[in-house]
Amino acid sequence: MFALLDTDLGEENNLAKDYPEVVAEMKNIFEEARTPSEVFTFDQGTYLNIE
Repeated sequence: MFALLDTDLGEENNLAKDYPEVVAEMKNIFEEARTPSEVFTFDQGTYLNIE
């Protein structure tokens, strides 16, 4: 999958639908790595942009 970055330098192609297992793994990592903060109260869903 990462070899595709050589041909899509602008990252214009969304590969999430082609690699749902990678998306799921990354989502789990993001959720587990998050530390709640009183200062930064935004929702992760805003930035993950997953439908």
